[in-house]
Amino acid sequence: MARSEAPDFFTPQWDFTRYMVAQLPELPGVFALWERDELVYIGCAVRPATLRSLLEEHLGGAHPCTARASRYAWQLSLDPSGKERELLAQYRLRHSAFPRCNRLEA
Repeated sequence: MARSEAPDFFTPQWDFTRYMVAQLPELPGVFALWERDELVYIGCAVRPATLRSLLEEHLGGAHPCTARASRYAWQLSLDPSGKERELLAQYRLRHSAFPRCNRLEA
């Protein structure tokens, strides 16, 4: 699996723009961010945060490491933290490291 690839879970991918993020539901879930072809971050939105609110933060520059993200993917989840841990473990198993911006949080 190439570095740019992520679990099939993260398809489709969308342009990371204010318009596209504004279409997201105000619900919890998991998401991934890409900078060009590199998956740089896997995150989750746990209540009271929502997918929309967290991705708006990333678009607004609140997280410098993801400031140049160009694409994103998302999925609703009843257990966002658990799903995030699962996706990070899967990524680490395949790449021997976490995505670049997740490493900064570890």
